[in-house]
Amino acid sequence: MSTIVIFILPNPGGLYATLGLANHLLSRGHDVHYFGFADSKAAVHAQGFPFTAIFEGHFPKGFLLETETLETLPPGLAAFRAQRKFIGRINAFIEDLLTRGGEILQDSLMRLAPDLVIFASADKWMEWPAFVTSAKGLTCVYFHDSLSPAVGSGLPPISSPLVPTGTRRSRWKISTAWWRVRCEERLRSVIARALGLYLDFDGIRFRFALRYGYPLDLCLTDRQAPGLTELVAWPRALEFAHAEMPQRVYIGTSLALHRPDEPFPWDRLDETRPLFYCALGSLVWFGKERYRRFFQTIIEVARSRPHRQWVIATGAGLNPEDLEYSLSDIVIVKKAPQLEILRRAHLMVTHGGANTIKECAFMGVPMISFPLGYDHPGNTARMVYHGLGLHGDIKKLSVSYLEGLILAIEQSTAIRENVPRIRDILHQEQEAGLLAPIMDSLLTKKIYPRR
Repeated sequence: MSTIVIFILPNPGGLYATLGLANHLLSRGHDVHYFGFADSKAAVHAQGFPFTAIFEGHFPKGFLLETETLETLPPGLAAFRAQRKFIGRINAFIEDLLTRGGEILQDSLMRLAPDLVIFASADKWMEWPAFVTSAKGLTCVYFHDSLSPAVGSGLPPISSPLVPTGTRRSRWKISTAWWRVRCEERLRSVIARALGLYLDFDGIRFRFALRYGYPLDLCLTDRQAPGLTELVAWPRALEFAHAEMPQRVYIGTSLALHRPDEPFPWDRLDETRPLFYCALGSLVWFGKERYRRFFQTIIEVARSRPHRQWVIATGAGLNPEDLEYSLSDIVIVKKAPQLEILRRAHLMVTHGGANTIKECAFMGVPMISFPLGYDHPGNTARMVYHGLGLHGDIKKLSVSYLEGLILAIEQSTAIRENVPRIRDILHQEQEAGLLAPIMDSLLTKKIYPRR
């Protein structure tokens, strides 16, 4: 059988998104090996897969915590210095990857002689090792753990809450949203360049293309270079209606339904009470005090309706002991076994991350989503479009506001009908084994990178 390498960046969401694919490949007799930064090693081993840590000189263990800390620093001199240091590290990594580091990566991969290399992120960073690897003639694909619509697809930017309707007004709004994104990117670039915090991704792309023999004209047209097939870990049943794009393949939820998970005080759950679950993902989006206010409001909601049972996972942004609550009121942990909790949950309060939206839809759990950034608005728009829950505004969060949203979901006939309908569609897709023919095509090289 074949050997497949999955290259991941050090965030739990990215790893979890690949596990359904990795387990599928393993069940078909293939060897699956992960590559990535040292911070991912323990998490990958916990899932039972071999792992090779690369670029440890640039990204030693603790790099993920360092980047999370950087996100929470208040504006000021300390944050500026930390960001300058971070950009310097990335530039040093780029220079290394263009020289000796690229050769080391190629040698490490060729020792495994992979039949397929999967770059599992839509992050612009993934272009760089993809250039290095594809230059060796290996079959490579991108695996996007989140949606990333392109200009001209008819879809709004993933950072936008817009829902396309096909009308002239809708098309104008989508065009305006893309224009706004480009303007914001230019403004950020100007500011970053002035502060010495700029990464010239276009310039870096051309340097890698020159170094590794990729046609420069394609650098101008590729949404992500080198132009590889994109596997998108998102079910078509949760997408907006739009024309298919060449080289983009929707592969379904890609969920690992039986993964080893976090320890949890299951004995504290009361089976006679409806279970409500709240978590804001694995990444840190803002400062500790804002997290504290958010979760404290959830606690007040829990206290006001004692007939419900609440579970809160605070994530990396806050510790449970930073909150004021009674152990008898609510179960609060830093990390929770999300899939197992969703099997029992009546409703989830979420940030709108791609993995969470898919998991709730698959488990038949309605959602209230408070988007925090990046792809959350777009994911949430799709969730609302398909009638699986409601969009919340974190700026309006209060006990009465959240209670109103919960009541609206519980009284909604449409949501009550749509949630099990979409759940059944996703289960049918899972049982149909959509991944098998897609992966067979890749492994027999019937799907090629564009050259």
